Amino acid sequence: MRRTEKLRAIWAELNAAHFGSGLHPVPVRITRSRRTYGYFNGPSNRGSASIRISTVLADTEQLLRDTMLHEMVHQYLYEIRHPDWDQHGDAFQRHHVRVFGHAYAEA
Repeated sequence: MRRTEKLRAIWAELNAAHFGSGLHPVPVRITRSRRTYGYFNGPSNRGSASIRISTVLADTEQLLRDTMLHEMVHQYLYEIRHPDWDQHGDAFQRHHVRVFGHAYAEA
């Protein structure tokens, strides 16, 4: 299985498990970023919605899954039109706790 197919499968699995399959499918792209593990790109933020995952930094299965789920929380907030979908504020923290069991701490 190609890496992009694997990432799409992880996205679908996490969507079912944590969002009741309610998120709209978005392209999942691989990057070689050394700056950020992942990024949800909302359409208002240049181009169409997508999730980008760095396979340089997220280099284990668990990091890939955790990074994907983190970006899917941003996607969820974007889809419900939360104004701070691209931030790690209160709404993000509530949903992060719901899916991960703990708050997100900036590194």
